[in-house]
Order: sequence, then C-alpha cells, then structure tokens
Amino acid sequence: MAIVAVIFAVPFFLWLSYLDPEHSPPRILIMLLPLIYLIFGYVSVIVSCFCYNFMARFIGGIEYETKDP
Repeated sequence: MAIVAVIFAVPFFLWLSYLDPEHSPPRILIMLLPLIYLIFGYVSVIVSCFCYNFMARFIGGIEYETKDP
C-alpha cells in the first residue's frame, strides 16, 4: 500500500512545487491527509461491520458452501 501511495504522492508533490506559494495548500495538510484517510477508513469499517452484524440477526447473514475437490 505504501508503494501505491508513493506512486501518487511523488507526482502530486512535483505538481505542487510549480504552483505559486500564495495559492498552494499547506504542506503539512498534504502530509496529514494519509493519516486522516486511515482514521476515516478505520472508522467506516467499524461502522460497516457493526451494521452487518446487527442486520445479520434479522436477515440471516451470508451463507456459502464449499466442496472438497
């Protein structure tokens, strides 16, 4: 996942270096966005799991069958 982040981050930082300093966003915000993304992603997974487990009582959840080859 870090490799994918670097692939997108390097061109973005290069693009920011060409902007005027007056119009560029704060660099600390750019560095904090992955952390904010992590926090919101983690919270959304927790909420989704809670909703699924709550609804599985009434719906029955997901069932699957496996067969040995």
